[in-house]
Amino acid sequence: MPSARFCTSALFIIFIHVAATFTIDQIDEHYDDVRIDDVIFRDAVLFESKVRSKIDCFQRCRKLEGCASVTFIRETAGTTSKTCRGHYDVVTSFSVISSSVQGARTYKRRDKPVNSDWVEKSCTVNSECPATQSVCYEGLCLCTPGYYYSISQNACLTSCAQHDLRGRFFKYANAYISLNNLLSSPSETVAQCFDMCLTEPTCRTVDYDYTYGAGVRDYCSTQQVSALDVPANYWNSGRVGFHHYQRACV
Repeated sequence: MPSARFCTSALFIIFIHVAATFTIDQIDEHYDDVRIDDVIFRDAVLFESKVRSKIDCFQRCRKLEGCASVTFIRETAGTTSKTCRGHYDVVTSFSVISSSVQGARTYKRRDKPVNSDWVEKSCTVNSECPATQSVCYEGLCLCTPGYYYSISQNACLTSCAQHDLRGRFFKYANAYISLNNLLSSPSETVAQCFDMCLTEPTCRTVDYDYTYGAGVRDYCSTQQVSALDVPANYWNSGRVGFHHYQRACV
């Protein structure tokens, strides 16, 4: 029979081995170094949740197929709250900054998951777009106008709750929706138009009008409807000078 001292030592070694499998260093192996400090981003948000630790945050991202980068927000003075924000794309310094937050750190996954094998891929006919309710639209596979692309399901959905809408927009070239504008305003860039939508609580789609010509600002119109929500004659396709953009769903 082994001595008690030997058993204690053996148990200690086993404990150290098990604990080591959950170290932050090993979890960090799957992520690049910190990309940006002390800001959080509005771009490409896939999920946001409270977490116990940085390890918990990283593991949540790794379990979700569409998660490509993650922002971990440490507790601030006087609180014990930690927040994890996953993104379906790699956020950079050019992404839309939501606010400055001391202690926020953004990481990129080294094993970035493979993107959808069909959405926004080149096509010539509808049969090349395999998802139900997907079409070949202006040479790209997209959901049928009005259907929401689901990032997590890689599918086209007939509806999406407002809180499940994300900051990714899909472009429907040469199209717009009539008579449903929430807000119309001059816009210098499409990105500025997207930002208008993301700050509007009920915005689902935008129309971008670039018909005014050189030296004149383009126009952005935000909307709380998709092409499925309006009469068929309100959906205008083949209209050069306009692009319609629809938000993705979680």
